[in-house]
Amino acid sequence: MNRAQSTMLKLIYNTDFNTSMKINAIFLLTAVGVFATFLLLTMLTTTNSNAFAQSNETESNPTFYANFSNPSAISNSPATGNATFTLEDSANTMFYVISGNGLGNVSQVVVLQTTGGRTTDLVSLYYAPTSGLFTKGSGTAEGNFTSDDFVNVLKGKPMSDLVKKILDGEAFLAIKTVDFPLGEIAGKIQPVR
Repeated sequence: MNRAQSTMLKLIYNTDFNTSMKINAIFLLTAVGVFATFLLLTMLTTTNSNAFAQSNETESNPTFYANFSNPSAISNSPATGNATFTLEDSANTMFYVISGNGLGNVSQVVVLQTTGGRTTDLVSLYYAPTSGLFTKGSGTAEGNFTSDDFVNVLKGKPMSDLVKKILDGEAFLAIKTVDFPLGEIAGKIQPVR
């Protein structure tokens, strides 16, 4: 190969290499741009959806529900039940309807929070030592509570703090009985969608 051919080959090789690098760089920048745009749109959509859902739920009387099952680690009860919660009175009062079937002697009905394997009572809806033991195995209970009824971490906080815990998936309703003091049946309180 003579010097002219060698120079020509280097020029072609360098041109092809530089062109290839430019194409790779353009492709990489395009891929990163598409990914960043997708990520940004996803974040904006999620943020706007959550903000919309939260604003609608706190302004238009949201309804929440819980379907009960037995907490397998602490109960082997065949009992079942469900509950609904409706926020009313300018988002200051939570009305509830709780139904249960096949329960033992009910000692407490409580809205609680669970985080990291620990539970904390938030609102006690029924407590046998102050209200008497409820011995009927099936039935429905109705009532309401306000933020004045909050205990522990919610004491002194507004109703919107409980709604946030519900929306964050941290709030549960548990029916505790004499035979199952940690909860015969329980269910996560969730927004009705």
